[in-house]
Amino acid sequence: MRVWSGLRYGLGRIALDEKASMMQQWEYATAPLITHALQEILNNWGEEGYELVTVVDNVAYFKRPKQ
Repeated sequence: MRVWSGLRYGLGRIALDEKASMMQQWEYATAPLITHALQEILNNWGEEGYELVTVVDNVAYFKRPKQ
């Protein structure tokens, strides 16, 4: 019975490792948001392939797929 449990755990672990290697990886960036240049800041990051995730306390958090 213990061997079977170990085997099941081992196979599950292999499946998890394969799934983890197939998951999308991200790189992140942050930038302070200056009110008078807001559109320019956001457009510049967008041109670099970043997507705006959220804004907290006038700091923008961006992500893009890792190359």
